[in-house]
Amino acid sequence: MGELFLKMGADQEMQSPEVRVCELTGDTVVYAPERAARPMEEVLAADGHPDSANVFCEGQEAETMPEVWADRQAGSAENGPGWRVRAFPNRYPAVRGDVGPKTSSLRLEVDGCEKLFAAYGCHEVIVEAQEPLANLADASTEQLTRVLRGYQQRLIAMRGDSRLVYGLVFKNHGSAAGASQPQSHAQVLGLTFVPARVQAKLNGAKAHLEQTGQSWFQVLVDREVKSGQRLVAETKSLVAICPVVSRFAYEMMILPKNDSDLSALQQGNASALYSTGPVQPRIGLGTGPNRADFCEVEASMLIELAGLLKQVLVGLNQCCHRPAYNFCLVTTPFRLGQVDWFRWHLEIMPRTNGLGGFELGTGCFINPMFPECGAALLRGAIAAG
Repeated sequence: MGELFLKMGADQEMQSPEVRVCELTGDTVVYAPERAARPMEEVLAADGHPDSANVFCEGQEAETMPEVWADRQAGSAENGPGWRVRAFPNRYPAVRGDVGPKTSSLRLEVDGCEKLFAAYGCHEVIVEAQEPLANLADASTEQLTRVLRGYQQRLIAMRGDSRLVYGLVFKNHGSAAGASQPQSHAQVLGLTFVPARVQAKLNGAKAHLEQTGQSWFQVLVDREVKSGQRLVAETKSLVAICPVVSRFAYEMMILPKNDSDLSALQQGNASALYSTGPVQPRIGLGTGPNRADFCEVEASMLIELAGLLKQVLVGLNQCCHRPAYNFCLVTTPFRLGQVDWFRWHLEIMPRTNGLGGFELGTGCFINPMFPECGAALLRGAIAAG
């Protein structure tokens, strides 16, 4: 079976990547033949035990694609040692910058049932430490801050390409979560479409405001902080919760506590919140209080987020014996502008229960643990240190 898979992958190598959307279900599939050629390092456990010979570690820069960004020590040379966090193009991309047409318009429709278009985009790897690091929970808060800044910088860079409309940061940790390398790393994709699940969240949050006059995310935060049942941890500006509708045991969401500016909501001026005009010039790491767009998160909140992320990952490791997990950073589309009815959030999805026929066939999930129980165990693990 493995040989058949590899042969099929090899046969497709000359095909350009393509996106196909089923108009009946909204299911979107990115066909990326080059991904079949990825070297799969032995990542038997979630921690994988990388060593200094790993191609993602410092000193192995020639083994990767040339860097596009790096947090470097003063005086260190590009594509050489001396970096702390490093980003470079994925050698086996899901989307590519050299396929056409280089617009976000659809190229072809097949019998009115599916849409097909070239998978133009940007696909990068962000290596999260220069020394061998298997588990992000083992990084210092200072290093985690650098990592988060790297995520933000690459999203800002991709936002500068007018053909890209959405940027997604995600992490696969451990073989059960899809990791192919033991060294801790994340990936960033710039896409010409807004993923269906993100669009559903945007639509739902906007509809909630229209129907109730309230921000769905603010109602969520106020309820969870007041109740405390599903609260995992909090800081001055951020909260970590186990969502009421959790798909996985110990699933968590981290998000800001407050909307950027509730004045328009309080005045009932909802129409002012739906601006979809051109993105105005922004400075550096984000100087405004925008809580919808991760590109605009200020430096002080990145430091807060790094501390909270470390807390919850350490707690997760203690509860689940260092499990495999995925996380993804959900933010607004690049040119939506500042809105007060949405909020960026980080979803952490431990792979404690697998996906079977029921989940794949229905889109529903079976979770063996109520989120209230998961949150209580995580709180206990964090409190115990």
